[in-house]
Amino acid sequence: MRRVAMILVLGAVLVGCAGPRGQCSRAVDQELAQLDRQIALSREALRTGSREELLRPRVTVGVQVCGSPSANVGICADTTRPPQRARVSIDPAQEQRVLNDLMARRADLLARADRDIAQCVADAR
Repeated sequence: MRRVAMILVLGAVLVGCAGPRGQCSRAVDQELAQLDRQIALSREALRTGSREELLRPRVTVGVQVCGSPSANVGICADTTRPPQRARVSIDPAQEQRVLNDLMARRADLLARADRDIAQCVADAR
């Protein structure tokens, strides 16, 4: 536990010491990584014809046995259920439009990355 805390503190110090260019390029890199994840998910959905989504269960009431150290055991109503993962079919034409839009956004991000980083560095000074 102590080692983990030391590593986290060291990481925070190093991030604070990073130059403005490193901090600005990190934002662009994170946005690019997010777009890449979305593109990969869209391509996978097109390949399989379905997408995994989180669905809220229709029935949200349950009963369970519960209690505490200071009280007797009893019956409690459970009104929350975790969302369930389910495969949902997609519209291939719509998904292709989404993929094309993501690819265009990625190309635009790459085209303006150097300009945005330079502007961010100039603003930081």
